[in-house]
Amino acid sequence: MKKLYKIIFLFFVISLNFNKFVFAEQNYWNTLYFSAIFGLGINPWTKGGNYIGYWGFVDENLDKELFGGYQRGVGFGYRLSKFFEIFLNYLSGEYKVLLGKKGDQLYGGAISDASNGQWHSYSPPLPDDIYFTSKVQLMQSGTRVIFPITKFIEPNLGLSVIFGGFRCAFTNKDASRAYSDSIHDGGANLALTLGVNFNIFWNDSIFLKFTPYFEISGPLVTSKPMYNWIWKGWTYNREYNHELAVSTYYRFGIIIGD
Repeated sequence: MKKLYKIIFLFFVISLNFNKFVFAEQNYWNTLYFSAIFGLGINPWTKGGNYIGYWGFVDENLDKELFGGYQRGVGFGYRLSKFFEIFLNYLSGEYKVLLGKKGDQLYGGAISDASNGQWHSYSPPLPDDIYFTSKVQLMQSGTRVIFPITKFIEPNLGLSVIFGGFRCAFTNKDASRAYSDSIHDGGANLALTLGVNFNIFWNDSIFLKFTPYFEISGPLVTSKPMYNWIWKGWTYNREYNHELAVSTYYRFGIIIGD
């Protein structure tokens, strides 16, 4: 019986000290936090310039161009424990790629298809520098697993769903003039995010944290036709690549929060 009492007492002492350790650790983070998000996006391969396979047309005088842009937004999260949190972000962004220079001609099978055979292989000269531009309004909801090295440095891994709406069209550089009707569509996809929290403390709790991040996801896409494409009456169809990407595969940037 005495041995049993000793075991119970020892277990009580160990549990008490363990709880002190756990709850002391929990004190340094904010359970509910808010953040500002700034990022850039880019695709891992060329989808402009002389890459005819994706678009079905090409400006043969144009160097290769990368589809890219920016995203920014706000978010809030709830940290359930030292190692786990959930989050919800609102993001807006714009992506574009240069596809043709003013005065050049586009070449490819899409030209004949869009003009109903009136123009074959080569288009009329372009009236302006032509860009494909997309603007997105998104929500991102997910979970994040945190791997603290110290309370000042916390690598993390997130899995989320990105969903929302977008508008895309062929435009001039600053999108002040459209060279097609706009497509309005929506979609969703999964995203994997790698980041590292760098925490700044005030009174033994996180006052501010900076989180550089890298994110990879499937893009949002549309398969709708684009009417009045550059020249009125032309219809640009997606038969050359069944879905047209309107957001990037790779994104990187920084999250600033408390």
